Amino acid sequence: MSKTITFDFHNTLVACDAWFDIEVHTLVSDVLRYWHDLGEIDVQDAAYTAADAEYRKLRTAIHRHGHELPADRAVRTILERIEFGMSWEAIDIAIDAIMRQAFQSASPVAGAPETVAELAANGVPLGVVSIAIHHDFLLWSLERFGMLDAFGSIVSSAACGYYKVRPEIFWTALEGIGGDAGSSLHVGDSLRMDVGGAARAGMRTAWYQRPSARELPSADLSPDMIVTSLNGAAPMILEALHRK
Repeated sequence: MSKTITFDFHNTLVACDAWFDIEVHTLVSDVLRYWHDLGEIDVQDAAYTAADAEYRKLRTAIHRHGHELPADRAVRTILERIEFGMSWEAIDIAIDAIMRQAFQSASPVAGAPETVAELAANGVPLGVVSIAIHHDFLLWSLERFGMLDAFGSIVSSAACGYYKVRPEIFWTALEGIGGDAGSSLHVGDSLRMDVGGAARAGMRTAWYQRPSARELPSADLSPDMIVTSLNGAAPMILEALHRK
């Protein structure tokens, strides 16, 4: 098994607050609003409110049990709960349009493309592990910012069916790049999801402490290393990877 590195996606490689808000809060109401604004359906304010409330319940439950749903199934599940009918095709069309609009505001995290390129040039197999219900958004973003070809494994919670509270999402990514958890490193900006999740999977961890980070390491969430900037971070990450 190779020594490998996996990266979180949002706010570690690519930043896009609009996408994150859709994924976490407004996916279903945005789908309803898309067709309402086109004049294809009539949606009352109460339906938007109910959709957001039920979607929040769904996301909370997924966070607890760790079994993810892709975007289309999540939307269909909530629409059934609020008794609003819509075809799978209509759901997919709306999701694609919504996500592509959010994609326009995506930007690379400073230093991420260069760090990824340097690690790849050193022959380290790289993967992505992301809580994401729309897998294609990762592919669009990584390709746009020149990072896609560096990753041999790109695993979203939507694609593998597991949230980051479950070690299986990390193991899936490692399997795709021939990695062994005990000799691999995960880099991410969330202490709970990236440091805690990867540690439960048996990996070493590097916490990317963003300038706006509100979390602080604790006895339960203690990364093996802290990176405060991805600019020029490749040597530090390589050193941590090969540390005995």
